This record gives sequence, C-alpha cells and structure tokens, in this order.
Amino acid sequence: MSINDYVANLLAGKRTLANLYYAVDKARSGYNDGRKFYYTLNIRGVGCKTFDNYCLVSLDTKASKCSLETIIDEIVGEPTIEQYVTLLLYGRKQIEALIYSQNKALYIRSTNRIFQYRFTNPYGKYAELDKNQILFTNANTYLRFYCESSLGKFNPKLVFIGLYQ
Repeated sequence: MSINDYVANLLAGKRTLANLYYAVDKARSGYNDGRKFYYTLNIRGVGCKTFDNYCLVSLDTKASKCSLETIIDEIVGEPTIEQYVTLLLYGRKQIEALIYSQNKALYIRSTNRIFQYRFTNPYGKYAELDKNQILFTNANTYLRFYCESSLGKFNPKLVFIGLYQ
C-alpha cells in the first residue's frame, strides 16, 4: 500500500480517531476526579464496545508503556476491539498531529511562510507501506489532499493491514 493511500485513509477516519483520543482524555480526567465516564466505540469490521473510564485509561497506559512488538505479540488471529484501540493509542502522537495539521497549513498559508509537514508511520512493518514517511512542502497542495482525503470512507483494517492477512 502506498503511504499516500495510508494517510488518506487515516484522514478519512479523523472523526472516529479524534473522538477516541478525546474520550481517552475525558476518561483520564474523570478517572482522576472519581467520576464515571462511558464511551461507545463502533468500528466497522473490528467491533463495538462500551468502555468505562477505567478501561480506557488502562489501555492508554498500556499503549504508552509497552513497545509495539509487545502489543502485537498479544494478538492471536485478528485483533479484538481492545487490542485495536491499544494500537491506535500507541500511534496517537503521530495520528493526532496528522489530524490537526490542517490548522498548521492554514496558518502558514495565511502568513505566506514556507510550509512543511512530515508524517511518519508509527506502526512500521505492520502497516505494510511502500515508504515509512511522507513529506508535504506546499500548503495549498497539502490542504487539497487533506480535504479530498477527509471526504473518503475510512477502512479501519487498512491501518494495520499486516495484522489482517
């Protein structure tokens, strides 16, 4: 799979991914304050589950403390929804930067400065991409790509295509 198609797929799923990351932040703040929080995640082809704040915080902690290989080694067959969420949380920093890069491109374009954005695939060989990075050097071209990709249909299995073969 090409890195362009991979990034386009992530952008097509930006609402699902951003909502998950927001729910984890909300769960963490509720967890620290002793409040209950529930988040229902339905990912086509992967599963549907309602997570409480304890479960989301546990998955987030696991994603931040474990290596990618450790997380992958626990998967037998296709990933469960919990394992899928853990993998998404593992790549959170890079994926969130991608989701919010539109704001950077708009700002840079409005100030007539040079735009540069590099996305690095956080999942290495498990994403099975032709390249591990993509570099955008023109704000207008990037914004066109961002908008066109955002209108596409998210295929959650393409995020970790190596796990589904």
